[in-house]
Amino acid sequence: MSLVRITTVVDRMTYELARAIGVVAMLGFIVHISVDVFVRATAGQSWRSTLDFTAFWYMPLLVFAGFAVAEHAREHMEVNILTARLTRGAQDALEPLALICMTTFAALVAWYGLEGAREDMELGKAGVISDLPLWPLRFMVPVGAGLLIVQVLCSHVLRRASDHG
Repeated sequence: MSLVRITTVVDRMTYELARAIGVVAMLGFIVHISVDVFVRATAGQSWRSTLDFTAFWYMPLLVFAGFAVAEHAREHMEVNILTARLTRGAQDALEPLALICMTTFAALVAWYGLEGAREDMELGKAGVISDLPLWPLRFMVPVGAGLLIVQVLCSHVLRRASDHG
């Protein structure tokens, strides 16, 4: 199996995993908020864990899974004010530097996020309003950064393959 074929499969699997995480989080977010609004309207009282679920469970899932989805769809912002005036050859020469910077940054986010998640797990970090455990979703930071790294590398390989035939 060729590198391009393997990369295509990994790219698709990573995208589908990140998208599934995002979809589940968005559906949970919508259902949770809707139930909270309904309970508040009918019973006059809010569902106690809504803030903790929305802020500390659903949002990290949406944000960190969304990075990989956006990379796959090439929907990240590109600020090409410096590179737009360069020749194609110069742009191609700078691409590995950008790749190194992006993967290094994402790896540092993953490492820092993993350290924070471990610490929160040891402390048994719980919600602000409820006793809902928050530490499990702290692991979404390194997972999401890892998914982003895989997507960035796959995008690079697939772009290079399409540029060269």
